Amino acid sequence: MNAKEQPHDHEFADTAPHSPDMDAPEDVIHNKAEARVSEKAHKGEHIADEKAPDKQKARELRALKDEELVALAKRATESEHWLDTARRSQAEFENSRKRLQREADEAARYAAGALGKEMLASVDNLDRALASAGKTPDAAALAEGVRLTRDLIVKALEKFGIRPIDALHQPFDPAQHEAVMMANDAKLDDNVVAQVFETGWTIHDRVLRPAKVVVNKKPK
Repeated sequence: MNAKEQPHDHEFADTAPHSPDMDAPEDVIHNKAEARVSEKAHKGEHIADEKAPDKQKARELRALKDEELVALAKRATESEHWLDTARRSQAEFENSRKRLQREADEAARYAAGALGKEMLASVDNLDRALASAGKTPDAAALAEGVRLTRDLIVKALEKFGIRPIDALHQPFDPAQHEAVMMANDAKLDDNVVAQVFETGWTIHDRVLRPAKVVVNKKPK
C-alpha cells in the first residue's frame, strides 16, 4: 500500500470496537469517543440554534456528513435522556415535598395531644372538687384541693417547657411584663414589680404570655 492509499486516522476512528462506556451519556462518562461525538455534533447543534426558517435549517442539516448526523442524533438521544431524568427527579421531589407537608400538618394537628393527656388528671380533680363544694362546709379542705390541683397543672405544663414568670419584686422588664398600673410604695425600689395581676408564662426561651403587673414609682 503506497502513501496515497494509507487510510487517515479519522477514517477508521469510528470502526473501533465499541465498549459499554461509549454508549453511556456524555455527562456521566467523559472519554475520547464521547469527545469525538460532541465535536461532530457541534455543527448540527449550531444549525439547530440558528435564528433561521425551519426549511433553511433542514437544508443545512441534510448537507451534513453522515457521521455528523449520527453524532447529532446521539446527542439528541442523550439530551432526551437527561430531560427525562430531570422530569422524574422533579416529580419525585414534588411527591416527597407533599408527603413531608402532610406529615408536618398531621404532627401539628395532634401536637397538643400529649399536653392534653397530662392535663386530664387535673381536670378530674377540679371536677371532684366542684362536685363536693356544696356537700362540705370545710372551705379550707376545698381550697387545699384546688391548690394541689393547680400544682399538678403547673407540673404538667413544665414537662413541655411552659413555666411561670417570676415577676414579683423583680425589675420591670418590658420583654416579659405588661404594666397595667403604677404604685407608689416607698418601701420598694423604683421601677420594680409591686404586684402581679396575672401570671406570665414562657415556653422554653420565648414569652408565651407576659405577666400583667403593677410597677412601682417610688415617691420623691
